[in-house]
Amino acid sequence: MLLSIVFPLRPRQEAVIPADQGRALAAEFLRRVQACDPALSAALHDANAPRPYTVSGLRGASPHNGQVRLRPDRPVWWRLTTLTPALSQVVRERVLPSLPPTVTLGEAVFERLPPLLTAAEHPWAGQMTYEELAAGALLQARRPRRLTLHFASPTTFRSRERHQPFPLPELVFRQWLEKWNAFAPAAFPPAVLTFVEEALAVSHYRLESRVVRFGEALFIGFGGHCTYRFLVTDAYWQRVVQALAQYAFFCGTGAKTVFGLGQTRLLASAETSPPSGSGA
Repeated sequence: MLLSIVFPLRPRQEAVIPADQGRALAAEFLRRVQACDPALSAALHDANAPRPYTVSGLRGASPHNGQVRLRPDRPVWWRLTTLTPALSQVVRERVLPSLPPTVTLGEAVFERLPPLLTAAEHPWAGQMTYEELAAGALLQARRPRRLTLHFASPTTFRSRERHQPFPLPELVFRQWLEKWNAFAPAAFPPAVLTFVEEALAVSHYRLESRVVRFGEALFIGFGGHCTYRFLVTDAYWQRVVQALAQYAFFCGTGAKTVFGLGQTRLLASAETSPPSGSGA
């Protein structure tokens, strides 16, 4: 089961706190898992394996000069996604029922509002199985010719010992494929990356550079919208690519997705009709 849970928070009082709360929220999540399942918590700290979760930063308040101003009449929210059945089950059955009524971030105290688990409740919430996601993309009658993605939080890739602040197709889809094949019950073939490199290109984008600070480290990421166009048509590979683009909603994109970076969702999938006389 893939989960995306939105946690609304209401500030108890006016406060100003640093805008970067991704690490604090990740630590809050890991503390809750540790209290419910120490063995699973230990596995989540394995630096040599892909992390089966993402955590957003604090959303709903506009940052200014690296800080956000909080008010009791303006709730904010953060988001957690989980990528494995074991973690999703622990979160749903043990973590959510055990959450305390308040949470503290920096000098701000927040009242927890009921978590949101479905798209009907919040556009960044949702749940489905890997099988449902794959079937929805692979068994559709039509195939996509363009994909538009929204990179909602600063996003960057670590490539050749440097940060790459642009969503090149081969970087974007390689990271999604690695996570899919690490956690999904059935893997996609590595040849999908060959297709991506040969058949997919950026057609247009509305991106902006964003400064990202992690302690003493500072680097440049990007955010905004990017559309990819298929230069070569192949029914199967186009649908696999679309499945991975939909998976980005849960797995995030690029580096440090467990600390708030790389929050992503597929906005549009322009389609082509099946060729005449073909069931593709």
